[in-house]
Amino acid sequence: MDFRGNHPTLLVRSHNDDDPRRLIPDFYGLEFSPNGRWLYFSTGSWPNATALHVVDTTNCRENFVCLGHIESFRGQNPVVQVDVWPHDQGHMVQMFLLSPDGRKLATLSDPMGR
Repeated sequence: MDFRGNHPTLLVRSHNDDDPRRLIPDFYGLEFSPNGRWLYFSTGSWPNATALHVVDTTNCRENFVCLGHIESFRGQNPVVQVDVWPHDQGHMVQMFLLSPDGRKLATLSDPMGR
């Protein structure tokens, strides 16, 4: 709905797909970007990781962003925590600044143990 509570619009539906990047079995962790254009959400489409998706509220286009979840925003760009496995050191996490389409804009941390 718009900010006045009018004009409800379906942004994205759950759906099946053989590719886990396009599979959306559920939605949780919904978070709007500061300008309200992008709606980020997590889904459990991967067996051992959270998948982050985004839908553009202006055209209802949904995209897979990365394996990980939002921690915060810098401007309109999400700060995400992503699962990494650097140099056989086991399961770790790392922080990145991403564009809404998932491009890495900056690395914000070294890999951290979990």
